Amino acid sequence: MKKLIISLLTICMICFAYDAYGQKKEKTDKGKEKKENVAPQKKEKKEKEKGKKGNAYGKDKDDLKGKEFGQVRAAEAQEKVEKSGEKLDEAEVKINESKTKLKDAKVKLEEKKAASEITEEEFEKKMKVVEELEKKSEDLEMKKQEQEKIIEVEKKKITELKKDVEVREIEKDND
Repeated sequence: MKKLIISLLTICMICFAYDAYGQKKEKTDKGKEKKENVAPQKKEKKEKEKGKKGNAYGKDKDDLKGKEFGQVRAAEAQEKVEKSGEKLDEAEVKINESKTKLKDAKVKLEEKKAASEITEEEFEKKMKVVEELEKKSEDLEMKKQEQEKIIEVEKKKITELKKDVEVREIEKDND
């Protein structure tokens, strides 16, 4: 009986060892495949990086040079300022909507309290929530105003640069 148990245990150990060896071999084969796939990708990235020279804005300028590149950059800057202005307009609309909703909510709460539809505790809890929301909307409005100031400064810079460029072009034409 002991011999039978010992032989079964040895057979099981051999089977487990064989499975583990097979799994280990599969992992190493997969690792080699991954290394082979990674190497060409790294080479491609290095080649791409070598082809692009220049600093942040100059990397993606394609075939543009000098004046053309400057004009494209200026147009992009103007678009960025215009988009941010549009976003601020949308934010202003949302802020105004939220303010009107908060005012309506306050009026409704006061009406319910006067009609004894809600308790004093419920009224106070809901008023705290409304007041917190009002504070948040005020904070958002302050942030919006700060962004408007920044946009105004950027617009002034752009107009000054345009005037400067026009003056230089006129001076070149006169020479």
